[in-house]
Amino acid sequence: MFRAEGRAGHAQTCRIAIAVIVGCWGFAAASSRAEDVGLSSAGELRQVLREGLVRKGGLAAIDRQIESVRAQHPGDARLHYIHGLILTGRLRQKDAVAHFVTTIRADKTCGPAWKSLIKIRLVEKSADDLCDELVGLAEALAKTKLDWKQIDRRELAAWLGRVHGFLLLREIEIVSASALEHHIAIVRRRLPVKLHADYAVGRQRFIVDYGAQVADIELAVAAKDVKAAQKATTERKELLDRKQDLDRKAETSLQTQKQWASWLEEQLSTSEKRLETLKEDYQALEAAHRRLSGLRLQTQLDAQRLRFDYSRGGFTPLEIDRQPALLRYDQEIQRFDNERFSLRQQASRVMVTARGVLQDRVAATRRYEKATGDLKKTDATLSRWQKALNRSSLKVEQKAATTNNKKRMLKRLARPATFFELDARAEAEHFLQKLGASLSGKPSS
Repeated sequence: MFRAEGRAGHAQTCRIAIAVIVGCWGFAAASSRAEDVGLSSAGELRQVLREGLVRKGGLAAIDRQIESVRAQHPGDARLHYIHGLILTGRLRQKDAVAHFVTTIRADKTCGPAWKSLIKIRLVEKSADDLCDELVGLAEALAKTKLDWKQIDRRELAAWLGRVHGFLLLREIEIVSASALEHHIAIVRRRLPVKLHADYAVGRQRFIVDYGAQVADIELAVAAKDVKAAQKATTERKELLDRKQDLDRKAETSLQTQKQWASWLEEQLSTSEKRLETLKEDYQALEAAHRRLSGLRLQTQLDAQRLRFDYSRGGFTPLEIDRQPALLRYDQEIQRFDNERFSLRQQASRVMVTARGVLQDRVAATRRYEKATGDLKKTDATLSRWQKALNRSSLKVEQKAATTNNKKRMLKRLARPATFFELDARAEAEHFLQKLGASLSGKPSS
């Protein structure tokens, strides 16, 4: 979370990280390729997907429908991809795997098929298959002779880094630590050097995302009731609104890209130092909290032993409670409780500050890219990102308010489905949008 990013390529690599957060993924289906002889039309693909995911027709009938389209377009690998999506939507992941593998063999640039296949391996916790697929993706990204789009390669490299960031969580036991270290070394050797920065950004972005959600859990668990949790949600929204307001009022006096690059480098360097300081502060507070917890426990045990001695000496419970020594123990325990509560409040403020610094980094990158003309569709992307963050925060805080169980919530957070959801319908909708069609409506003109 607090590791420094490289100086070169800050603007471009951070843009890829934001795209990964909101689930942006590319499919090599440019209009020129869509018109190639042998490819199914958007209408044919849409009809099959609607039958499988919306109307939920029988699988046997869907198989016949797909074979009918394949007979007319035998070279269209996308038919295997949509067949895999339909089986995934019907909770037939094991059957879907074969279709995703066939798609990749026919078209190694099919990013969505790679993602769907790897998501299934993650959910099923199939360590050997998962490692093989990740290495295969790295090798495919290294083949520049394939008809890759540069943005597709960079997005997939960042997504690959995100998967490794997830596997490196100590709560995850899909791949053993030694095997994972060896596997990551292999992937980095196979991955082109030009994509190492994107891979690193994706991995770092996951660490930041996971840390932010853990911070949400810490804040929510500290809340004593639903009202307090809702207040935390409001504060989070205010932070995002404030960031947008700062973006609108951002200075535009610097005219050259060199000046902006220097400014961005300074902002990122300052925030990195600030994050490192906040990390040290948080660790110090946690250490102090553990120390006070130990002292409180020891004092409580001493008080119990003394109470037992008084009881053996013939004192009544009322007389025991009035003993000065026991009263001093009670006062000491109360003091420890007050100090521990104060430390937890300080730790919560440190985490909120760290999240604000991370948001400022995103805002700084956005300003740079807007000024240099590198950022496209910024408002729509940032809006989707903000909504996703708000939904994530609200879910975490609602769960905290009802369960108040930190360990259980952290365990659920570390599940593959939390960060790599198998949503066949959403992926089908995104796939059709690339072709100018829609799963729910009529094909676009």
